[in-house]
Amino acid sequence: MPVERTILTLVPFWLGLLVTVLGDSPLDRLYGPDIAEHPEAIVTIVIVVIVIVILGFNQARVFRKYGKFWTYIKWYFLLGLFVIMPACLLPELSFRLHHYILALLLLPLTALPTRVSLICQWFLIGLLLNGVARWGMDSILQTADSLRRDAALGSLLPSFSGLDNSTIFWNDIPANADWDGFKLLINDVLKLSANSSTLSYRLEDTDTDIPYYARLAYSNGNEAGDFTKAATIWLNNSTFIPPRPGSS
Repeated sequence: MPVERTILTLVPFWLGLLVTVLGDSPLDRLYGPDIAEHPEAIVTIVIVVIVIVILGFNQARVFRKYGKFWTYIKWYFLLGLFVIMPACLLPELSFRLHHYILALLLLPLTALPTRVSLICQWFLIGLLLNGVARWGMDSILQTADSLRRDAALGSLLPSFSGLDNSTIFWNDIPANADWDGFKLLINDVLKLSANSSTLSYRLEDTDTDIPYYARLAYSNGNEAGDFTKAATIWLNNSTFIPPRPGSS
């Protein structure tokens, strides 16, 4: 029926298209380090896996009935080899299952004309468009740098030496470090980008009744390393509270 077909296509399509908006998952991508940082996301993954397994058994039953089960098994086995072999030969790359790739992998399993296939098919089409629109058509194998986002690099951190007469001071770059300068953030605004000979910055024309937060990083040309956590500065009484250990 036209009405039934409209409901079975449009509703799952929009659910798939808006899955990252309607959901409240702490995890937005299937990537090992992200999952390790968000252990609460394991519940979401378990639920998704259970749903996929249930639907997979149903589709396997239907494909077996139509005599196409082993044909699809063969092609998915070859596809698995095509993905696994480059990952083994290129260990510097990380495997990432993008939304759009997951949708493309599962869409062939909705080829048979059943209501379940129709619902899953349009949900996956919505998921495909959502993934491409939000993250682009990235590769299934990517370098760790391309997957880092704004996470810390794990680089060497500089250290402040104190405050005197509205001037912030910090220590020199260690002799064995591969850095040639500093970058300084004041209240998360870049205020200084200087070479290794610059070891201070004066806070001028500022309100002395509010706190200032300073973060410092080593730099190499235009590339900055990790910034320290924020040091707190009160100019009205020359108070300097060093940053806590670790990077921002």
